[in-house]
Amino acid sequence: MDRKRKRELRDINSRVWAGETDLFDVSKSLDSSLKKNTAFIKRIRTAITSASSATFLQEIRSLSLHKYLSEVISASYEGLCRLKTPGEIAAGVEIVSALHQRFGPTEFTSYLGWLIGRGLSTPDKGQLKSLGQEAKEKEEKERLTRQRVLLKTVTELWLVGVLRSLEDVARPEDATVKGKENAGPSAAAKAKPGKSDKNTDAEPFPLEVLKDLLGHDKEHANLPLVVLFREKLRLGCARNQINKRRWAEICQG
Repeated sequence: MDRKRKRELRDINSRVWAGETDLFDVSKSLDSSLKKNTAFIKRIRTAITSASSATFLQEIRSLSLHKYLSEVISASYEGLCRLKTPGEIAAGVEIVSALHQRFGPTEFTSYLGWLIGRGLSTPDKGQLKSLGQEAKEKEEKERLTRQRVLLKTVTELWLVGVLRSLEDVARPEDATVKGKENAGPSAAAKAKPGKSDKNTDAEPFPLEVLKDLLGHDKEHANLPLVVLFREKLRLGCARNQINKRRWAEICQG
C-alpha cells in the first residue's frame, strides 16, 4: 500500500474516531441473506488476499452483517492472524478500515482491538511452567512466530488510524451488538469516540503491547518483536512519531 493511500485511510479512519458517520457508502437495500452473510464471515476468517480485497469491500457495502457482527469481529481477528505477505496485509488493512468506517468504534473496532491486544499479550507463565523444557521452547517459538505476523498487521492498522491505543478497547463479552443495531451503553462508554484525544499521553497501540511483553520478559525472548516494530515504524513513516525518551523506555523494558 502506497503512502498516499495510507494518508487517505488515516484521514477517514480518524474522522470515524472523532464521531463522524456515513463516511462509508452502503447500498440502500442491504442483503440480509443468511447464506451470503455467513459465507462472508467464513471467507474473512480464511481467505483475505490482495485478489479478494475488492470483493470483500463490495460485500461490506451490500450485506447487512449487523445481525452477525460479533461473528464478524472474531472472524476478522482470526483472518488478521493469518496474513503474511505485504499484499495480504494491505488487503486486511483495507477490509478492516472499511468495517471500522461502516460500524465505528462502539460496534466494531473497540472489540477487535481487545482481541488483538489479547493476541499480543504476555503468555501465561503458569501454563508454561507445566510444560517440559522441549515443549516450552516449542511453544515460545510458535508464539513468537504468531505474534510477529500479527504485529506487522497491527502496526499497519495503527499507521492508518484504525487502532489508536489500548484505552479504546472493550471486551467482546461486553458487547450487545449480536442481533441488535447498536452496542449497549457500557460498550459505548468504553469505546467513546475521541476518548484518547483527551489523553495526550496515551501510548500508541503497538508500543503498549510491546511494553507489556518486555516488562515480563526476563530472558529477552521478545526482543525480535521490538526490532520488527521499529523497522515497520521506520518504513511506514509513522503518523505519531515516538520520541527518543519513549523508545529508550520501551527498550529498557
